[in-house]
Amino acid sequence: MEKQQQKHKSLLSSLLAAHALTGCDSVCCYHGIGKITAIKVTKQRKLFFLGELSSDIQDVVSEATAFIGDCYGISDGETMSDKRQAFVFCSTLYAYIMLLHFFSV
Repeated sequence: MEKQQQKHKSLLSSLLAAHALTGCDSVCCYHGIGKITAIKVTKQRKLFFLGELSSDIQDVVSEATAFIGDCYGISDGETMSDKRQAFVFCSTLYAYIMLLHFFSV
């Protein structure tokens, strides 16, 4: 048990924030983002401001927005609206390509 704690020590500070952002008993979840995706992203992007009462709200929102964007693989845009627009564009483009492929067969 202690070896596992040492192995994942860098994740511990971000784990509760990642859990809350990806859905828990009192918070809705984002579609398609599970706990495994959140842990993978948390290994790359630490969550410093979420859960800290002294954090500025802009820092919290920016950090959460970047985290959710990373979970969806979207790095474009700074606001959640920008990230949603990029996600919809990518999803629509993918669906269009799949449709073209389907009808070309």
